[in-house]
Amino acid sequence: MPNGMNTGLYVGRYYTEGELARAVRRLSFPAPLEEAFLAYYHEKTVLFIRIAGLFGVLLYLANITTDFNSFPGLEGVSLAIRIGYSLFASMAVVITFFPALRSILQFYLFLVMVTGSAGIAAFTYLGTGIYASLYHSGIMLVLVFTFAFVRLRFRPASLAGLVIGVGYVVPHAVIGDLPANQLSHNAMNLVGTIAVGMCIAYLNEYHLRDSFVKGLIIDEKSRSLESRTRQIDREMEIAKTIQEHFLPAPRPGLPIGSRYRPVERIGGDFFDFIGQPDPDEIGLFISDVSGHGIPAALYTAMLRVALSQASAHHHDPQGLLERLDRGLGRHVGDAFITCFYGILNIRTGELRYANGGHLPPLVVARDSIQSLPCPPSVPLGMFSRQAAIASSRSFTTEVATLPAGGKLLLFTDGLTEARQPAQQDRLFDEIGLVESIVRARDLPAQDFTDALFADLVRFRGGESFEDDVCIICVDVA
Repeated sequence: MPNGMNTGLYVGRYYTEGELARAVRRLSFPAPLEEAFLAYYHEKTVLFIRIAGLFGVLLYLANITTDFNSFPGLEGVSLAIRIGYSLFASMAVVITFFPALRSILQFYLFLVMVTGSAGIAAFTYLGTGIYASLYHSGIMLVLVFTFAFVRLRFRPASLAGLVIGVGYVVPHAVIGDLPANQLSHNAMNLVGTIAVGMCIAYLNEYHLRDSFVKGLIIDEKSRSLESRTRQIDREMEIAKTIQEHFLPAPRPGLPIGSRYRPVERIGGDFFDFIGQPDPDEIGLFISDVSGHGIPAALYTAMLRVALSQASAHHHDPQGLLERLDRGLGRHVGDAFITCFYGILNIRTGELRYANGGHLPPLVVARDSIQSLPCPPSVPLGMFSRQAAIASSRSFTTEVATLPAGGKLLLFTDGLTEARQPAQQDRLFDEIGLVESIVRARDLPAQDFTDALFADLVRFRGGESFEDDVCIICVDVA
């Protein structure tokens, strides 16, 4: 599609909507489109032709009694015309059932319209008396019926109207069997009927052509959208692979388990395990970007880059969060990032940590489940450092000692705020989290994480979530 054009149709060349609208008004498309339209026209009108054909034949035959009453002595003519025409007209219905004959259907309907009117006009030539001058009303009935119901296209319908009008007026003018004023009156009735019928035929074909074009444009846009959707799907798969590559690989020998499930293929949760000079220590980083999907994933990518560039502060929780806040604050716009960073000595259970507006981790002991004490703090990128200090919410490094044999559980709010689909007021944090932790707390870290996630899936009734879910568990010796 040419640059700057977002509507129209490509058939051999690109046609704008304006060009197509003019073609619709002219009732004529370029050759490739015209052929397709004729098939469409047949499909949309074939039912009308069948029903109108059968009804019209019955109506035509029913007027035999009118002929008998109006023209005594012409009964044989009436039977020949009415029955002969009915058989001829019925063939139009038969033709609609044979696709190979579709190309002649419009011409055949033209003949049906002309011969039907000619049959009635014959009574005005052969008959005498008042009815001979009034039978033009039967011609008008044929015209109205075929124009309105048979759905003959505009050009053959107009030609048929012209032939019928001339075929009635000229013979009577030559024969001179009608007074001039009466012939003029009848002729005007026919002309008016033909004019109205031509308008009906034009509007019928116009609207079908317009619907045909709009359908093609919608189909083309749908194909374009499907192509674009497939491209986006491919790109999303690539983005998913890249984001999964960002996540830390399992480290053999470390008692750490993790589980991450974005609500879409890519998400805004992130975690990392950062090595320390002391082999007994491990840095635990978890974050949650507001929102989810592509924007959140992009902020997560920025966060990962900033985290790798702040390696000089990996041993200092407070310093690391301050560095990330300075580096990201001017780039996140209206978004914000909550995060938690702690350095855990797995052997001694000592944890040095700083929190940036994130949910406090849980300390799981054999006989208790407690939230890790976290002073009030702000997410990354939300406030200036001066505002955070003034509100007593600046980043600080805290120290805690975890119980031997216990666990440290870090998570994002996709876990705690998960809701049951049928009961939106029931949160996993309130209904099932503690029970799930109690059931699984004797399991190793990865098994514990898997069991917790499985309980969450059961609570939700499936793996469809409203927010990204990230869970990290560390066993303390």
